[in-house]
Amino acid sequence: MRKNIKILSLLFIYSVFYTNCVFAEIDCHEKATAVEKTYFQNNYARQISSQKIDSLDAGKQKEAKIRNSCFSASIDWHYLCEYMKCRNFLDTDEGPDGTTLSQLCTWKDMDCFSEDIEKVFSVLRDSHDFLFDLAFADMNEITKSIKNNEETTIQIDLDNSRCYKTDTNGDTVWHAFAKNKKLYWWDSTCVSYLRDTHLNELAEAMYKTKNKDGKTALQIMLDWDSNTNLLSALSEVYGEKGGRKACDELASDISNTNGIDISQVKPLINRCYIFAYRK
Repeated sequence: MRKNIKILSLLFIYSVFYTNCVFAEIDCHEKATAVEKTYFQNNYARQISSQKIDSLDAGKQKEAKIRNSCFSASIDWHYLCEYMKCRNFLDTDEGPDGTTLSQLCTWKDMDCFSEDIEKVFSVLRDSHDFLFDLAFADMNEITKSIKNNEETTIQIDLDNSRCYKTDTNGDTVWHAFAKNKKLYWWDSTCVSYLRDTHLNELAEAMYKTKNKDGKTALQIMLDWDSNTNLLSALSEVYGEKGGRKACDELASDISNTNGIDISQVKPLINRCYIFAYRK
């Protein structure tokens, strides 16, 4: 009998403790949400519109995008700072992303739209904000992520030049795909973005740009896939824009820059001739 009473007492104490924890969780979530909402409402209109960004030069465009990214990240900082304080976290306790309560509360007090841009950039980099990392990751990080199967087309959406830039090893994203023995859908996505502005740069990145090992992406890819479709989407545009003459010139250029017999090149750009015929 006494044993049963003891068990019931323990269960009652546990249920009260659990209930209190649940109510604390809900209460802190509601407080944090209110703080987050207030920050959003007070600063939403301060964001820099896409129309205004388009009217700025390249340097100012980057700064504007950084400030908008900071605003987006700061919404989370406001929520987490308030929530962790409500739950009596210590200043040194870490949140879900590994940052401490002290860091979160310091970052959320920063004015994203008036603080020195270098400080804003530094804080965003230290915070490892997901969207910021995607938007402002350097080419070393991007080629590394591709080799590790972590790439995403969001990286192109945020900066089209990633389709043809190189990292410190001279690798383009196409070198990275070739080394990873995969292609995904970047080729068609990059072509759709750059067909009217930087098609030549894109073409060079695919079959002309040599890395530190003296290899083009096409050469690396042909080492393991003699029927690679790396140039498929690109060749379609050449055929569509310039007809058969453009296809012949493309085949000759690829052959000369990669040391490949033209009879081997033409099947790689077969879709160029298909689209040239439709022209």
